[in-house]
Parts: sequence; C-alpha cells; structure tokens
Amino acid sequence: MLVQQEEQITRLRRVFHACEEQQRGHVALVTGAVGSGKTSLLESFGEWTAGSRGQVMSATGSRAERGLHLGVVGQLFHSARLAPETAAHVEKLLRDATSAVPLPEVGGEASDGDRAWAPLLHGLFTTLIDLTANGPLVLLVDDVHHADPASLHCLLYVTRRLRHARIMVVFAEASTLRPPHPLFRAELLSQPHFSRIGLPPLTVDAVARLVEGAVDDADTRATAEHYVRMTGGNPLLTRALLDERAGGEGSDHDVPSVGDAFDQAVLGCLYRHEPGVRRVAQALAVLDRPASTELLGHLLDVMPATTVPAVRVLRTSGLMECDQLRHSRILRSILADMSADERRSLHQRAAEVLHDRGAEASVVAEHLVAAGAAVTGWRVPVLQDAAGHALSSGRPDVAAACLRLLARAPVDERQRTATTEMLVNARWQINPLTVNGQLTELVQTARAAGWSTDASLSAVPYLLWQGRIDEAAEAVSGFSADEEQGPAAPPGRLRIMQLLISLSHPDHLASVRQTPATWSRAAGAPTTVSPLLQAVTVLGAALTPTADNDTVTTAEQILQRHHTDDGALGLLTAPLLALLWAGRSDRAAVWGDVLLDRPVAQHAPGWRAVIRAIRAEAALRVGDLPGAEHHARAALEDMPAPAWGVAIAGPTPSRTRS
Repeated sequence: MLVQQEEQITRLRRVFHACEEQQRGHVALVTGAVGSGKTSLLESFGEWTAGSRGQVMSATGSRAERGLHLGVVGQLFHSARLAPETAAHVEKLLRDATSAVPLPEVGGEASDGDRAWAPLLHGLFTTLIDLTANGPLVLLVDDVHHADPASLHCLLYVTRRLRHARIMVVFAEASTLRPPHPLFRAELLSQPHFSRIGLPPLTVDAVARLVEGAVDDADTRATAEHYVRMTGGNPLLTRALLDERAGGEGSDHDVPSVGDAFDQAVLGCLYRHEPGVRRVAQALAVLDRPASTELLGHLLDVMPATTVPAVRVLRTSGLMECDQLRHSRILRSILADMSADERRSLHQRAAEVLHDRGAEASVVAEHLVAAGAAVTGWRVPVLQDAAGHALSSGRPDVAAACLRLLARAPVDERQRTATTEMLVNARWQINPLTVNGQLTELVQTARAAGWSTDASLSAVPYLLWQGRIDEAAEAVSGFSADEEQGPAAPPGRLRIMQLLISLSHPDHLASVRQTPATWSRAAGAPTTVSPLLQAVTVLGAALTPTADNDTVTTAEQILQRHHTDDGALGLLTAPLLALLWAGRSDRAAVWGDVLLDRPVAQHAPGWRAVIRAIRAEAALRVGDLPGAEHHARAALEDMPAPAWGVAIAGPTPSRTRS
C-alpha cells in the first residue's frame, strides 16, 4: 500500500541521486506506527533502486532473534550477490567475530574490547566500499529496533564513515514503549548526513483512493470516512477493511466475524508491540469506557506513569482515540483474544478499583457480573442499586444479570425476598416462562407471612398472567389497607393490585368498580398520583365509561407524559389499551408505533410483544389486514405462545381474523 507515500519515496530517491552523483553517503530513519507502511516503503524503494543502477542489501530485525549474534549483518550480506571469494571472506570475518570478547553497549564508550572487533568492522566496511564500484549501494534494515546489539555496532561503524562513500543506509523503526538501544539512536540522530522520514496516518482522501469507485463519489467518501474513524488511518487496519469489503465480508462493520481480516490486523498490531502495550489495551477493552492513565495504573497494579508510553503507542497505531479504544470492533477483537480467566481477573480488579474511586453502582456491577465473583460485603448493595436502576431504566436484561449474581449472596430473608421480587419483574419482561420458580418461591414466602408483606402484592400481576386468580385475590385480601387514605393521598400498590384484579376478573372485588368516577379521577392528577395508578385507572375508565370521563384525552396525556421514560414501557400498555377500547384504534396504532420505535423496547421482549399485540388489534380494527398479520406474527416471535398465559387471546385472534 503506497498511497500517501509519494513524498517519502521522493525524498529517498533524491538522497539516492545525491549519493550516486556526488558520492555523498546518507543515513535515513523511517518512523511510524506498527502497520503504518514502513515495510512497503522500504520494499518499494528497494525495487526502484535495483532498477536504477543501484545495489540493494536488506535485512529485518526480529524480537525472537535479538540474541542472534550478528544476525542482521549476516542477513545483509547473504542478501547480496557476492563473488565467491568475497562471500568466503565475509563468512570468515563473521565466524571469527563469534569468538571475540563481548561488545560494549551499542554507541557507548570505547574499550579495549573494541580492538578484537576491529578486523571485522574494517573488513565489512571495506567489502561494502568495494561493492560501490558498480553503483550506489543501499542498505535497508527493517524493524531496526529489534536488531541484535552486535549488528547495531557494525552499522554504526558504517554510518560514521558515509561522508564520502556511495552508500545509503535506510532504517525503519516502529513506535515502542522505550528505545531498546537509546545510545545507538542518539548517535544515529547526531550524524550530519542523517534525515528522519515519518509516515503519518492515512487521510480520508488517501483512503478514498483505495476504495473502489470515484474519489469524489459520495458513497466512496462516506466509506473512507467510516474507515478512518475505525482505524485512525492505520494502513494495516485499513487494508484489512478493504479486504473484507472485497471478499463480501463486513457489510456491517459493527458485527465481527470469527477470524476475519480486521480482527487479525488488530491482534497483529498488538503482538508486534511489547507485552506492556497489549496489557494496557486489554485493560481498556475490559473497562469499555474512557480511562485515565491513573485508572489504568491502578487497574494493572503498576505505577500510573508506566502506562503513559503504552497509551501513546496505542494512539499512534490508531487503536486508541482520546482515552479509550477507537472502535467497538477493536475492543471485541482484544477481548476475544483474552482467556476467560484473564477477563474475569481484570473485571474483578476493575470492580474493586472503580468502587474505591466512587463510580456509579451500575458501572461497578457490570464488572462484578462479568467476573462472576462471590458476592459479599460492599458488593451486595452495589448489585441491589444497579438492579433497581436497570429496571427503572428499561434494562431488565441488565437487572436480571445483577440479580442472578445477587441471588447467590449470603443475605438475610428480607433481602432475599426483595431480590426474588426484582428478579421475577426483570425475567418476566424477557420471557414470562422463566419466572415460574421464583414466582412460586415468592408466593410461598408471602403465604408463610400471612400475605402481609410486599412480596404478596409483587406476585399479583404475574399470578394474574398465569390465570392463578384465587392466589392473587388471596394475596390482596391478606394485605393491610393502611395505605389507602383517600384519593388525594399517594396511593400504595394495594390499590393498584385491587384494580388489576377487578378489571381482569369482574367477579372479584366488584366493590372496587362501584365508584368509577371517584377512582378514575386519579388519572388526571399527575402531581399527586403514581403513574402506574394513573395508567390502571384510565384503563378502568375505558372499560366502565361515564359521561364525565374523557378517557381518550387522559390516555393520550399519560402517553405523552411518559413515553420517553425508559422504565415506563409496561405501564403505558394500559393507556394504549384504553385508546383501543375507547374506540380510537387509529390513535392506538400511532402510539403503538411510537413505543415500538423506542430503543428501550429492544431490551424488553415481553412488553414489546404485548405492545405488538395491541398494535395488531388496532390495525385490524382500522382495516389494515396486512399490518395486523405482521404485528401479530411479530408478537408471537417476541414471546412464544406458551409464554402468553391467559393473554394468548391477544395476538392469536388478530392473526386468525386477518
């Protein structure tokens, strides 16, 4: 990939021509992030040199071969087409050097040991000079940061003597946590015939040239902009996306596939860096939110300052933007590469660190759930708070995860019952079939207490859904009526449950319906009455209409007031039904679509199914038979027939009649 490298190629060619025409040597250092195209640049320049009367010798450093004595120098000479006698001479020099005394630090002070290396250094340089008789000589060393110390010592010897030699040395170096050979680098940068050539990230224009289609085409540019946002302009990551595009993969760049090109490119970037970089990337993936170096340090149990170089490297390579990983696919690629134990350990540590730093309960609980650790001490109230917040925010799936973990905690009976209440609520919204065990436990607890606890009222809606009316009535009749102090007082759950029983089973609690004008006024008192009671009373007003009740207006007011509340999806089914039964199927259809379009509906398939069933009936009543069929079918897909309980009449007739 040589897009956006024209300037760098031109600079190298200019130096080559100066070397050829003026017999003036030069050393260049190509720098850039891992995957920035340094290797491609060196290969392209090497091919051009070979076709321009130049000679090329090349080598590549390797982390695995850092301990291989003179490994890079050996590669250089083995890549050249040497005469047999010259090759034999070089082999002898290299062989003799293996028995020499150890080298001093690369670029360091001279010592008596240097004398043992003098024949090798002089012999190699002389050989290079002899090769220039046929044209300029270019030495290309990729990944020089991985070169062995002995080879670096030899290369420094050469670079010091380039002033009047037709030799050009080009090194390529990636960003690292710290320079592995700082003295070598310092002396290299101090050479008078030295230049640094940087490779910046790809721009949108550059990526657009790589995407099939006209550069100025709107779709092409949009794709290029998307790729740059995902990769930060890293050529390796960009090429992976282009390969996916060419292969028909990655049509949705937010959905990864196992072993796809982009995942492998992400891991390639990480594994070509030091383990410390990968560790910081793993911490960022586990946190999945912006993180300061201080937080990363505490999470990894290291000094925060030690994470600064790793963050710099991750930003340079395009994997990180600001204080977090750049894209969700990068995050998922990193998590998928971690073992289950590694993820659990980091999540456990993240929960502890974030809790100590005063993070919100929902944030801490996310890591506790992922770690699956034992729930004791401070973890109990954190999970309770997080579950309550998740339910009120319309995330029963998150609440259920917290509550399942909390159910294993060693807590007292009161806390255990409260956990069971919340778990029934959360799991019902996902799949009513899954609450049978917890609901039975809740009923047994309530019955053992004489139906005098909150657990008895909590069980009522689910008992009604399953057709267990006698138990529901028993629960209500055994609960104290102390909370009912009149319509102006804040109503308790008892009143709401009485209304539910009375409306769903007219042969029970008939007295509740004998004064509809009194209790239905609650629907129009938003400042003094709970939203749930308002919703149930407007439903009752629709079923038992009176002349002084404007059911349609009241129902729409409730929907207008609460349709943006994330946790209100369930209670809004009541005014939606009220519109249907008040003869305004058209308005029920409109509001049904509004509620189904809310993002929160995606997380509560139980309530989504109920709303779809109402929407199907509304479509049927306005003559939209295809719409009725569509919504009825969708309702049964969201919640299979066995899960509907006594409400199976909701979606089924609409589908049958359509």
